[in-house]
Amino acid sequence: MIRRKLGSTGISASILGIGVMRFPEVNGRLERGSAAKIMKFALESGINYIDTGYTYHGGESEVFVGEFLSENGDYRDDAVVATKLPTWLVNRREDMDVYFEEQTKRLRGKIDIYLLHNLKKDSWLALKDMGVLDFLDSLRDDGIYVGFSFHDTADVFFEIADSYSWDVIQVQH
Repeated sequence: MIRRKLGSTGISASILGIGVMRFPEVNGRLERGSAAKIMKFALESGINYIDTGYTYHGGESEVFVGEFLSENGDYRDDAVVATKLPTWLVNRREDMDVYFEEQTKRLRGKIDIYLLHNLKKDSWLALKDMGVLDFLDSLRDDGIYVGFSFHDTADVFFEIADSYSWDVIQVQH
């Protein structure tokens, strides 16, 4: 698997990543057996970038990734885990810390990259007013790379991209 430096990080990431959001479900719940097979195949094939999020699979995605990497320690050090702050649930600065702490527990301490999820103009302005830049700085102080996933128009993208020294940006289309 080809790897490249990811954004402005020192991370060597596989050019293909695995998005846990698309793992199989049965009756609306993450199907852990199949998910484990997919994860193992991906990691054994050289994929090391794992993308998850707070709300994926009703919150079970992060729990699954944390458990899988803890139970399969050979993969843990090489894996690069990115998860996302559920921006639409944040109402005050303290919520950012609460969600991050919960996600850290779910992922058993394995967070390499933390993204602001589903940024749009209104959510970006609200987060800035709540002190999100100080929050991101505190994550960086702890060695976590920061970025955002984006779901709006090009002009809004450039406004957000130019407003901070981001490590990683995910653009959805």
